[in-house]
Amino acid sequence: MNEYQDDLKRILGRWDSIAIIISIVIGVGIFRVPSEVAKYLDSPNLMLLAWVSGGIISLFGALCYAELSSSFPQTGGNYVYLRESYGPLSGFLFGWTELLVIRTGSIAAVSFIFAEYLQSFLFLDKCLIKPVAIFIVLILSLINIIGLRYGKRVQDISTITKIAALLGIIVLGAISKKGDVSHFYSPPITIDRNIFALFGLALIPILWTYGRLA
Repeated sequence: MNEYQDDLKRILGRWDSIAIIISIVIGVGIFRVPSEVAKYLDSPNLMLLAWVSGGIISLFGALCYAELSSSFPQTGGNYVYLRESYGPLSGFLFGWTELLVIRTGSIAAVSFIFAEYLQSFLFLDKCLIKPVAIFIVLILSLINIIGLRYGKRVQDISTITKIAALLGIIVLGAISKKGDVSHFYSPPITIDRNIFALFGLALIPILWTYGRLA
């Protein structure tokens, strides 16, 4: 195994790795998830608290992964960590779950969100959302099958585009002069039995947006 790993080519550089992490966090989900969070939490302060809490949890998860990757520097990620910690069966089951459920489900969700926004932007018929989502998955899969160099170029371009879009939203919002300090007003937070359950439900899409680091 060591000889095989020594022959692997280092194609991804520092910027490519940074672009991947940025794209995981700033994916199409970041444009959709805030409305989902608002369905559970009606207070802006609670929404901000939920996002901060999700960020802290994700940070702890990232630190755990950093420690695990330094302890088990083999290719495989979670598969290796579970195999070394709980045995080959756990790693085997996780690998197939990642292939058939976790990763594929996440890809399907992201592709559908992207297709929905594309449909709204281009005023396409809603019946085209599913075919467009499938096409997106197929074309991106084909690009990565052709070669990692092409995949990383698409990744870098999409990352720059998403950052530019977010900066554009911020700049346009600042220069539009349509803001009002009343938008920052938040009603008092009512603590009851349901608030903790709703807060937990709001954390689910938030942690998904952060990239399932928790």
